[in-house]
Amino acid sequence: MNEPGVGVYEVDFKDRKGWLLFFGICQCILGILSALAIPAMLMGIVLSAINPEVAAQTNTSVMQVIPAVLVYALAAGWFVTMGIGSVRCRRWARALTLVASWFWLFSGVCGFVLVISFMGKIFFTNLSDVKDLPPGFAVIMIAIMAVFMLVLYVLVPLTLVLFYGGKNVKATCEHWDEKVRWTDKCPLPVIGMGLVFFLWGACLPFMAINNWVFPFFGTVMDSYAGAGAGLCLSSLCILLAWRLYKLDIRALWGGVAVVCLWFTSMIMTFAGDSFWVYNEKITKNPEQLELMKDSNFQSMMIIMLGIWAVGLLGYLILIKRYFKKDSLQDRGLILEKL
Repeated sequence: MNEPGVGVYEVDFKDRKGWLLFFGICQCILGILSALAIPAMLMGIVLSAINPEVAAQTNTSVMQVIPAVLVYALAAGWFVTMGIGSVRCRRWARALTLVASWFWLFSGVCGFVLVISFMGKIFFTNLSDVKDLPPGFAVIMIAIMAVFMLVLYVLVPLTLVLFYGGKNVKATCEHWDEKVRWTDKCPLPVIGMGLVFFLWGACLPFMAINNWVFPFFGTVMDSYAGAGAGLCLSSLCILLAWRLYKLDIRALWGGVAVVCLWFTSMIMTFAGDSFWVYNEKITKNPEQLELMKDSNFQSMMIIMLGIWAVGLLGYLILIKRYFKKDSLQDRGLILEKL
């Protein structure tokens, strides 16, 4: 995603239209697979509604499944849209796929480490408690889960980053799609940061599923107080995303302030007993909560929060160069030539 912005394609380049077709079809397949997961989840909601005993045994509720359904629905729409755009060699499809793949890769690596290091222990304990399973079954299942996560959350986005980040792919899209797109009007690294804030703001309203449980500087708010704090932060993040796209330097420093305050609030809450108060309110499975307490889950969450905070702050500082007057003037001249 490290490209300064709009560039005029060179005459001599290797046409990657065929590969764009291939990767576009692959993205459409990912979208179809995401869509196929939705009926299975909806069936689970129906079965839970018909048989409350099943829902009680699995500690699941309709409100817990709805976010997963929405995520898969959005993933399906995203992959199909990006896939079609890639097949048609659209500039915006290459740009957005590259930006999202970098975000996917970073999140995937962090998630992979977290799940394998800590959630794997919980999964292993749950399987070990089940009777009539063959010896070593839990180890095999964890190994399969690790391979699946490695492929889906690391190798797939890495492949997309390497392909869509190629100079020949960029030149191919600029050759076959001569129209200036909205993704050309802002440097991709800045669009990437804007996408992070937009997703952050768009996901916060889902806290309503858990009665607006919101960690706030060492305390845990819920109900109306949590809703007020969550919606204010959501609105602010979406506003920052829009102003970042407009290359407003105030949005850059506003993003730095939001990340610093968010990290401080989370650390003050998660470093003490409030961490378990928070998890008790959002976790419906008491046994799982006990397993979390027996592991180093709290420490890992603090470490992951630190990685995210340092990564976001470092990235915000890195993209500051795109907000300089000279950079903005050069970009305006490039857009005028296209």
